[in-house]
Amino acid sequence: MEANRKEQLVEQITQEILSRIRQEETSCGCRTEDLRELVQCGAERFGIESGVVRVSGDLAQYIDHTLLKPDASEAQIRQLCKEAAHYRFATVCVNPTWVRLCARLLKGTGVGICTVAGFPLGATPGDVKAYEARRAVFDGANEVDMVINVGLLKSGRDALVLDEICQVVRTVR
Repeated sequence: MEANRKEQLVEQITQEILSRIRQEETSCGCRTEDLRELVQCGAERFGIESGVVRVSGDLAQYIDHTLLKPDASEAQIRQLCKEAAHYRFATVCVNPTWVRLCARLLKGTGVGICTVAGFPLGATPGDVKAYEARRAVFDGANEVDMVINVGLLKSGRDALVLDEICQVVRTVR
C-alpha cells in the first residue's frame, strides 16, 4: 500500500473517530442486544469501563474490564477487580503499574490480566515496548496489548513497525 494511501486512511479513520466522540452519547455502549450482535459478527472481545451494573452471564467471557486512565487510584483498581471477579469477565485491562496488584487480587478467579505496552501513543522504540511487555508478564499479565507507532506507519516504515511487533511477540512467548 502506498504511503500516501495509508496516510489518507489514517486521516479518514481519525476524522471518523473524532466525529463519533463529538456526538452526544445515547447509550452506555454495553446493552446486551448490542453485545450479542457483536459476538454474532465475530467479535472475540470488547472492553467496558468500571462501574458495570449488570452483565448477562453468557457475555462476560467476551469482556475486557478496562481502566487505563492515568489517574486511576488503587481503590478504583480494586473495585475493577472486584467487578471482574463477580461477573467472571475475561480480563481486567490496566496500566502496567497495577498488574502485580491485579494478579494478586484475581488469583484463582479465572480472570486474566491484560496490560498495555507503548500506551497511549505508541511512539516509544520497539525494545522499550518489548521490555514493558516482558516486565508485565513477570508481574502477572497474561495478555499484552501493544500500541503501534502510527508515525512510522504513516511514514511508510512498515518493516520497522513489523519489527517492533515481532520484538514484543518474541518477548512474551
